[in-house]
Amino acid sequence: MFGKLFGWLKNAEPAAPPTPDLDFSKKEISAASLLVESSRLDTDFDETERATIERLVREKFGLGEEDARKLLDYAAKRQGEVYSDWVFTETVRKEFSLNEREDIVGMLWEVAYSDGTLHRFEAHMIHRVADELGVSKKALEKQRLAALKRLGMDDPTKN
Repeated sequence: MFGKLFGWLKNAEPAAPPTPDLDFSKKEISAASLLVESSRLDTDFDETERATIERLVREKFGLGEEDARKLLDYAAKRQGEVYSDWVFTETVRKEFSLNEREDIVGMLWEVAYSDGTLHRFEAHMIHRVADELGVSKKALEKQRLAALKRLGMDDPTKN
């Protein structure tokens, strides 16, 4: 039984292809889905977090406002359909360079801090995803500090 399950997971397609009316790549959908997941971990996916994700995907993928909104809506739908974020992390790991993966970790930090507080579930998820993406602890911390700087926040660990 476990052999079949692991075989299925190994051969599973990392992310569903875009719907015909959307023109987004699997890597864009996967990255956006991770951002959505990080914002939902504190059970409060508020407008500040949503606006942050929309801005980040506009900047990262060069999208207009409407396309960013469509990507976010589709990513939220995809994220809600899967049991594990493995399908998204695997696509991001394979499709983005190390520098781009580090940037995505920075985006995750920015979303997590955007509502003014970092929930422990958000921090745990970001650490886990960074590890799965092959992002070093040094780069993880560098991205955390850069996200705080972009948000104009002080480092809460320096109290």
